[in-house]
Amino acid sequence: MFIPGTNVPIGAVHAQQAAEDDEAAFLVLLTDGDSGTSAHSKGLHSNMAFTEFAVLEFARFKRSGRTVYRLAWNNQSLGPLEQSELSDARARATAEIKLLNEASEAEARRRQEEWLARHVRVEMGSEVVQVGTFKKEQRHFESVTVDGVTDRVGVGEGAARASKLAERAIPLPEPHELNQSSEFLPEVRSWQGSWTTSSGSRALVVPDSLTWWTIPTAWVIAELEARASERWTLIDVSADKGLYSGGDARLEAGPVSLRYLFGRES
Repeated sequence: MFIPGTNVPIGAVHAQQAAEDDEAAFLVLLTDGDSGTSAHSKGLHSNMAFTEFAVLEFARFKRSGRTVYRLAWNNQSLGPLEQSELSDARARATAEIKLLNEASEAEARRRQEEWLARHVRVEMGSEVVQVGTFKKEQRHFESVTVDGVTDRVGVGEGAARASKLAERAIPLPEPHELNQSSEFLPEVRSWQGSWTTSSGSRALVVPDSLTWWTIPTAWVIAELEARASERWTLIDVSADKGLYSGGDARLEAGPVSLRYLFGRES
């Protein structure tokens, strides 16, 4: 037996689960909508022997509107941060930026040294000059030669001149700086899903657009179909109900979570 309109196999299903006004209504278990806060499938039993079991679950979630902060430097970002996380994140980011700046400067200095070794030569020199009518003296200087072009500087000034030439050829990088911005994220209410087996649980990929207060029937059926293609058989369904309100919620009561138990033979 299969869910009407799908390829999802199920056990023996009570006839009352087939709804007249919604072919997928039995999926959302509204059979006990006026009593209690939870509902359970009726008659969804199977006498098949299964060796593997898994649960497909869908649940509403709500994230209240809030201000979040983003810490970033260059193209790297820590992403959105709550106020309580901001101080620790700023300290971590500042430490990381300090290390990044030190590494960037060290690399630039290394390249400058290589450039100096290839292009610049600093040498001591001297010459005898006439001082007055009867006196001569020897004067010392340093010559800085860059790619064959020589310039004279005072003694002890050659290294400083060479360093300036190297920094002009290979500038030090601009230091990375921490930027902080904030934005208000509006309230978000939607559905999320998970698939849990003996090997663990994984989140389902949520469709682009879901309406918060109605069951995401198309998504549910698509996931059920996917499980059926993997030889899983639906053997039980349950749901939790609750009251939800808001401008987009119609002040209604309805399922806030849906669970589908599957079985499969190894």
